[in-house]
Amino acid sequence: MKRVLKPEVFHGHKKEKDFFEGWYFKIVDKDGENIFAFIPAVFLSEDESKSHSFIQVLDGIKMEPYYHRYGVKEFVADGDIFELELAGSYFSRDRISLDIDGEGQRIKGELSFSGHKPWPVSLTAPGAMGWYAYIPLMECYHGVLSFDHEIEGKLVIDGREIDFTGGRGYLEKDWGKSFPKAWLWMQSNHFEMSGTSLMASIALIPWLRGHFRGFIIGFYHQDKLYRFTSYNRAKIDCFTIDDGDNILLELVNKNYRLSIQTRADAGTGLLYGPYKNEMIGNVKESLTAEIKVELVDKGPEKVIFAGTGRNAGMELTNQKMIVD
Repeated sequence: MKRVLKPEVFHGHKKEKDFFEGWYFKIVDKDGENIFAFIPAVFLSEDESKSHSFIQVLDGIKMEPYYHRYGVKEFVADGDIFELELAGSYFSRDRISLDIDGEGQRIKGELSFSGHKPWPVSLTAPGAMGWYAYIPLMECYHGVLSFDHEIEGKLVIDGREIDFTGGRGYLEKDWGKSFPKAWLWMQSNHFEMSGTSLMASIALIPWLRGHFRGFIIGFYHQDKLYRFTSYNRAKIDCFTIDDGDNILLELVNKNYRLSIQTRADAGTGLLYGPYKNEMIGNVKESLTAEIKVELVDKGPEKVIFAGTGRNAGMELTNQKMIVD
């Protein structure tokens, strides 16, 4: 129960196999000229030889992915607070300190984060998963630890010093047995109005003897979170993906209507994702897509927000299995 109410902390202390857990730090500098994703994680396979920890890095501008692999014992995480050490690097909600000297990439430096805007946690809805967080046999759990926050600090990446002070960050995580067979994920916190942020995830979820299309969409605007999820009676009115991977998604709940349109970017980096007994490099991710969002109050009809998010993260995997 304690860890259900703390989605940010490590959930795998009693796990020996068939488990993964990873945190996703997205950082963008003040001018949007440097965009990176850092993913510290651990993967425990039934085949012990495949178990390992890693730090995955995606350069969003160059679309160059890097996979720095380490032993399981080099991953050390606290079970009560969000704090982990991995092969000389340190990760927490408020700070990361990187010391990576791997094949093809060297990174050193420290960043601090402030002004976090997490998905609220309560007994009835412990984070982005809602009451599904209490179901013990879910394939994959998801947590949004910060829709948006400020960055201060510098990193030296392959000899080039990059100042991220004044930039914006985003933080989420996943844990469980495996990534879904099919999913869409998108995120941006670079709208015209600072602090506005969108995270949308739609996936094929195993349930009993079948599957269902589950979705978690959170739009954070002016210190309020607008939720459109499988568990709060929201509905998908329209969901299409064209041959160019451009997306139209329209959702409604009791009080609001949300329209999302994306313009996919041709550049993607290939990341690794956990699938039962091994990590597979099949996750195509862009960090430079655009997302157009319109949020409407249904009664009386009123546009609350309309704008475009830049520097957007976007993943599509086996999308034909989840579209209308």
